[in-house]
Amino acid sequence: PDAAADIVLDNDGPGAQTREHQRRMMGEIIKLLGTNEPGKLIEADYERTVQVLLGSTATPVISAAPVGAWTHAVFDAANAHAQ
Repeated sequence: PDAAADIVLDNDGPGAQTREHQRRMMGEIIKLLGTNEPGKLIEADYERTVQVLLGSTATPVISAAPVGAWTHAVFDAANAHAQ
């Protein structure tokens, strides 16, 4: 959380943010992620999104299920680099 807060604070031009607030926000984000592998795509979520987009009664966003549209390669590479 400290490194993430530093990134936000370093890019806060007006200086309106505080470390305490940013750490609290990081804690809330961690709760929302709900996984031991934050950032890793959950395939079931992807599939559900595809089905919603395909099933739209309005103008379809997509006309067929994408092939090769997702991967864990970026997550796996970042995770390997972090260890």
